Amino acid sequence: MQKWTIGALTIHSVLETLVPTRPDRLFRGLPSELPSWLHPHYVDDAGNLLVAIHNVSAAEALLFGVKMGLDPKRMVQVVGGGAGTSRMFQVRGPMMATRGWADATMKNKVWQKDMTIIQNALQELNVPAPLFSACLPIYLSAMSQGHELDDTASVYAVLERAAGGR
Repeated sequence: MQKWTIGALTIHSVLETLVPTRPDRLFRGLPSELPSWLHPHYVDDAGNLLVAIHNVSAAEALLFGVKMGLDPKRMVQVVGGGAGTSRMFQVRGPMMATRGWADATMKNKVWQKDMTIIQNALQELNVPAPLFSACLPIYLSAMSQGHELDDTASVYAVLERAAGGR
């Protein structure tokens, strides 16, 4: 567990959630409108932007390896421990390699809510997000291809289909 101290505030990182350990001290002396960086949902949205991109990049990398003749399960083991890995490759790569996305930890249907929130915030704040924007049609395709209740790892199936597979 990581721990940061900012003035009188101590924050722990627990599964991508910021939890103030002394809320009574958090609000003392602060204006009635809290700084945006203290809002846990904003931090969560930024993290989810990365998750969206990393899910798709994990699928791309795995499909790339499969098309080169590599065993997907072995790829997950080797690439998952390398410098180019991501947490999403480590978490969703095994689901992609075994096509095990029916056992969802994050359903595409639910994920669409987060994607919409992020997209709206990016537009409102005028933040260019070309990688996130490139991911949107892939997640929408997963929905239209019958993966609404499957895990977001099913983006692999979308890319595989686009590459002439299953």
